[in-house]
Amino acid sequence: MYELFRPRALKLDSGYVITCPSGKHARISDKEFLQFKRKNIGKELYHKLSKAGIIITNANKQAVVNAYRNSKQFHSPEIHEIEIGSLELSKRLAKFLSGIPSKRLKIVIRGDKPLEKLEAIKLLLKSLRHSVSLEIYSDMESMNKERLRILNKFKAKMVVPLPIKAGHWLTKIEVIGIPRVSAKILSTEFSGLKRIRLEPDLFENSKRYVKFWQALIESLVNTDIIELETLELYKKAVLGGQSLTCGAVINRLAYDSKGSIFPCYNAMLADEEFFKLGNIQSTYQELIKSQPVISMLKSEFAPNPACSKCAFSPYCENCVVDNFLEHGSPSPIAGARLCRIRKQQYEQIFKWAYGSTRISRMLKAWIKTKDL
Repeated sequence: MYELFRPRALKLDSGYVITCPSGKHARISDKEFLQFKRKNIGKELYHKLSKAGIIITNANKQAVVNAYRNSKQFHSPEIHEIEIGSLELSKRLAKFLSGIPSKRLKIVIRGDKPLEKLEAIKLLLKSLRHSVSLEIYSDMESMNKERLRILNKFKAKMVVPLPIKAGHWLTKIEVIGIPRVSAKILSTEFSGLKRIRLEPDLFENSKRYVKFWQALIESLVNTDIIELETLELYKKAVLGGQSLTCGAVINRLAYDSKGSIFPCYNAMLADEEFFKLGNIQSTYQELIKSQPVISMLKSEFAPNPACSKCAFSPYCENCVVDNFLEHGSPSPIAGARLCRIRKQQYEQIFKWAYGSTRISRMLKAWIKTKDL
């Protein structure tokens, strides 16, 4: 005996992918899909679907419950996007971050001319008890050899926005890497593999964005470049990850130069009082119990009946900022701009993953790459 765990189906060129709310999935053939629809499941298909948690049996019930619970669990944030300010702010920020139970923190420095504020960055890093990785957004125009020496000491990765032309759109790709010492410091010169990140909020037209994204990924075959946004989507979907939210509050927080706290950097840029969660003068434990954080989490996890039959809803990113700016409410809405983009991307990623293509092999190679 078994019961179905709210399955959703995606048609591939050959066969189907069946997903369920925990983010687990199974690939089945056309013949098996007919058996599945008719609820006439043979022994081999029964074991395949049971292992993936698509069907719930006495043998896998606890595992399915645990997987679903873990997918909903609140995690202490590991990513902290910081608009660096004064030395005094760095001290107060370090004190606030020391109350976060995560063992590892990823510090992402944003804002105006961060390379001119390295003393404040150094003070922050040296005051933290965590294992820390550092990423700095900068055009590198103010880079010099002394600053480069300091950055290499902290193994900082630089994120450099490079302008590109995409049809009639002028946008930017973020190049990520550790800058290399050279006689002439160039913004695109990095040691090791190149990492780039393309973000969908740069485009208003979802179809045009996805078309450009697909062409970009196809152009990366046989190169040493990794596109991090696609890699993250691949991990969530094909490797059984799960993301009902973009990670704001759950896995990231942002801080402006005055010490105010926001769910993410885009929420900080939105300049809306709704997104202000508190200030670093409080403790982390006080913050997560506060009403603004509780309201934000309710908005992120608000159920949307229109999403219930979508095969990609277990991986969908409900961006509260995107929702708020598009239709005036942080709650998710089916068919919103980011929803349209992610649907097309996940469909293409599953097709790449289960096809014997060069892109499939490239994505698998990306997974094995260390130090991402």
